[in-house]
Amino acid sequence: MKRSNIFGGIILIFIGLVLLLVNLGYLQWNFFITFFSFWPIFLIALGLLIIFRGRLWVQILALLLILVLPFLYYFGVGSLNSLQFIRPNSINTYSVSRQKTKEYSWSMANEPKIEKAELDLAYGVGKVILDSLSSSSKLLDVKVVSSFGKPDISVNQRGSTAKISVEQAERSFFFIPGIVSNGGGREDCELNLNRDVIWALDLKTGVSQSIINLEDIKFNKLSAETGVGAVKFILGDMGIDADMELDAGVGELTIVIPKDVGVRVDVDTGLGAIDLPGSWQRKGDTYTNSKYSQANTNINLTIKQGIGKVEIVTK
Repeated sequence: MKRSNIFGGIILIFIGLVLLLVNLGYLQWNFFITFFSFWPIFLIALGLLIIFRGRLWVQILALLLILVLPFLYYFGVGSLNSLQFIRPNSINTYSVSRQKTKEYSWSMANEPKIEKAELDLAYGVGKVILDSLSSSSKLLDVKVVSSFGKPDISVNQRGSTAKISVEQAERSFFFIPGIVSNGGGREDCELNLNRDVIWALDLKTGVSQSIINLEDIKFNKLSAETGVGAVKFILGDMGIDADMELDAGVGELTIVIPKDVGVRVDVDTGLGAIDLPGSWQRKGDTYTNSKYSQANTNINLTIKQGIGKVEIVTK
């Protein structure tokens, strides 16, 4: 048997073992944050393979570095990112506190009155919480706790339509030693949206744990790309139809849907599992509930999942 086949088999066994431990509750999805934070070790292992090509013991050592060391660190020390959320106290524009992580707050008034808005969010590392505002006088609140620096926020408003872009600092898309750590900095972003505006949402997260609570938010389009982590979407009966496209990488995807909302789901999963209500009808990779096309709110949902679990819950 070729060595490449042996090593390919070992990697598949490793992936299967990790997913099994996650499903059994022995690992959390934030293990992948620790795993990918060890990317310099991968370069060392690759260098060993190039220098000592053909030596089996070196290849085994390289595999141990890549596969075992993150496990030892995770169980011995803990996740490299606990992803604990800190709620900033101030809502003034870019208010900064004196601590290792800095707190930034930004707010946009809903004057003149906005009817439609687009939100583009790019958040590479950290925790994202999206929820609704209690006041209709504001369009959007953004609260960030970051070690990377001030987020880049831009607004383009034309009449009753607004387009808002929120981006994490540039270096947030790389793992930097000392930034993502147990006792060090945290990367958290909380966004609160106006309930009366119809939103189009484009959400891009990398390594994160996210809660997207749309229970009281109206939207007609949502596109989300997630890398590694756990993401939960909570939907509401908003009275308008919507299209959702979720492209998930590695992790756990949970979607909570009200029982009176009509849903049609097209699913494309890789190395993963999907858990849907048993009463839904299935035709190929398409699932529909009994309310679809007859409800006040109908959602066309497309899910692409790489490795992990997809769960749809009816409440």
